[in-house]
Amino acid sequence: MSKRPLLTLCCAVCLSFATAQHGWQFHPSAFAGFSQGDLGTYGLLKANLAFTHGPWSLGPGAGLDYYRFRTIPLFVSATRDLTSSQRQNAFFVWLDGGLNLPWYKRPLPDYYYYKSSFHSGPWLSIGPGFRWRLSRSHPQALFFTAGYTYKKLKEIQTSGYVCNDPNSCNLFPDRYAYAYLNHILVFCIGLRF
Repeated sequence: MSKRPLLTLCCAVCLSFATAQHGWQFHPSAFAGFSQGDLGTYGLLKANLAFTHGPWSLGPGAGLDYYRFRTIPLFVSATRDLTSSQRQNAFFVWLDGGLNLPWYKRPLPDYYYYKSSFHSGPWLSIGPGFRWRLSRSHPQALFFTAGYTYKKLKEIQTSGYVCNDPNSCNLFPDRYAYAYLNHILVFCIGLRF
């Protein structure tokens, strides 16, 4: 089974489970932040459609990750409160896991002919967070999270002609596969609606 149908199936199961169970409440969240790694600092956006029950939250999510190559992570997010859910503020841990879809096209130089295509890979993010409820009577809350992200992509490059002079082109057919594995620290602020 390929990765995309499997991820779609997981999201559908999460949604049907959450809507069928008594006591589950729908609380979508949106996050903005930055990623920090060996290659610098980049922006990050995430949103998830969480269903909460007691100390647990579960639901599908999507994001926009600019670290190294722009990608769209599609994931299932799970959160567990570490303190009582009756309190105004709460510490929690979160885990996001899914597929990292490429949204990047390599610029091609004029003098060298090759094709480049990026392929999806796994995406995993985990860490602690702090939730500050804005009101005791409403579920709106601010989130502050820090964590670790594992982001992987694959690139296939197929080379062809090298033309330094339009009258003489040399054929050098080759195929190269590159795996880009990134270990990143992430810091986000978010809002639960």
